[in-house]
Amino acid sequence: MGTQTRTPNAASSDSSLGGGLAWIGLPGNIQADDAAHSTLVTGLAYGTPTQLCESLDFNFYQVPDDATSVSVTFRVKRKNVGQAAAQDAAARVVLGGTIQSTDYSLSGNWPSTAAFAEYTISGLTPAQVKDSGFGFALAV
Repeated sequence: MGTQTRTPNAASSDSSLGGGLAWIGLPGNIQADDAAHSTLVTGLAYGTPTQLCESLDFNFYQVPDDATSVSVTFRVKRKNVGQAAAQDAAARVVLGGTIQSTDYSLSGNWPSTAAFAEYTISGLTPAQVKDSGFGFALAV
């Protein structure tokens, strides 16, 4: 099938993991690589995660039903403009609208200049990625 590039049709700030600060600028600001970013209003206390920035419904409808294994790479543009270090607190796949427990967080601090990070999820089925409840959730 090859590579498909998709943007989410839905996004929200999800507090199901107990994060504190909500994301603003959702869903519009995560749908394009432009100057409009989804942000947090105030600084983070070290060790206190944000809510999950959850993106869903990527329209992977062209994935063949007979594909044996599907891998999806989520490209996230990250930038830390605060004084405290920002790191991934949780990076989770969302299947059928439910945030899964496996954590795909990347190590290290977020950069002070915008740069893409890639989170690859393998072993998915066509039905999972075609579902409107399929997506990715990230907390800082």
